[in-house]
Amino acid sequence: MELLDDKLVTRDLLLDPENPRLPEDLVGKSQSAMLEYLVENDVLEEIAESIFLNGFFPNEPLIVLPPDERGARIVVEGNRRLATLQIILQSPDAQEVGAKFDLDFSPTQLAALEEVPAYEVANRRELASYLGFRHINGIRTWGASEKARYVSQQIRDAEKLGEDDPFYVVGRMVGGNARGTRTNYVGYQLLKSAEQEIDNPRSVDYIFRHRFAVWLRVLNAKGASDLLRIDREARSLSEVDRSIKSADYEIVSEVISDLSPGEGGTPPLLADSRDAVDYVSILADSQARRLLRDTRNLTLAKSILNDESLVQRAKELLSQVEALQEQNKDRDTFTSEEFGAVRSLHSAARVLLAMVQISAPEEA
Repeated sequence: MELLDDKLVTRDLLLDPENPRLPEDLVGKSQSAMLEYLVENDVLEEIAESIFLNGFFPNEPLIVLPPDERGARIVVEGNRRLATLQIILQSPDAQEVGAKFDLDFSPTQLAALEEVPAYEVANRRELASYLGFRHINGIRTWGASEKARYVSQQIRDAEKLGEDDPFYVVGRMVGGNARGTRTNYVGYQLLKSAEQEIDNPRSVDYIFRHRFAVWLRVLNAKGASDLLRIDREARSLSEVDRSIKSADYEIVSEVISDLSPGEGGTPPLLADSRDAVDYVSILADSQARRLLRDTRNLTLAKSILNDESLVQRAKELLSQVEALQEQNKDRDTFTSEEFGAVRSLHSAARVLLAMVQISAPEEA
């Protein structure tokens, strides 16, 4: 990677269609579509204000690939800065998406931004170690989904180059280890495969965009590999790929659904990543899993897994009912919904009492 002697013309620079920051459904799309996404999802206003006050960042040039046959170059590092420049200079793409900043750049300032400094790399492979350090374990880390996509692509590239252990090679490259890169690869590729295997592939995009870190936490929870039928002993890339292909996509679909909002925008069933271990244990137990599906209540389903005796749990429920009595003892009126809920509780208690009475000792 070397600093180019001459500055590059800003209008000849292109946003990277393989930018890991882009969501899955935007990879490879038009320049204007990528620009619109960056406008809506990145804080470009802060970059624009910094450029307005201080000029372009001379100590942090863009990184570009060699020019194509038209002389255009793809910016492989610095896409948010390029997008900001395109809006400031009102490029055709910026005008198409209607992007503007509320900053009054002078003609002199605009002229100074027509050309920018840049480093050139021969290919994406040359850039890999730099990006791996900077955005995966370095000072400007990407989100979990972005990291996993980048790592997955690097593993595929390492395989094409004939590396015997792509997980180890890429792990060293990004400042991690083979286990970490394998985890990211499995998480990413399992979701990509799910797009073809499940009934609602659009929910996969939601996981990529918003819940990928929680998705990885579920996959790493104790018992998850057995539940999803993923071979924990797979080490080579071919073994891992076979394991992903033979996963239980019925369970995968359940997990994706539970990580996504419910009907009407209700919160996901698995809303808190700290519940991932309990959630996996619930899915692995047929009785707890059935209760989870009937009630959409993790706490209730988890109670089935506890080793507490009937006496302990009955006493806990009794304490909760007594607390409700104390809380509402001074009320004169109750809603029909409240009456219905208490009646259901009373009915359930009567059923439980009848079950116990059948086999209880006569002296009870």
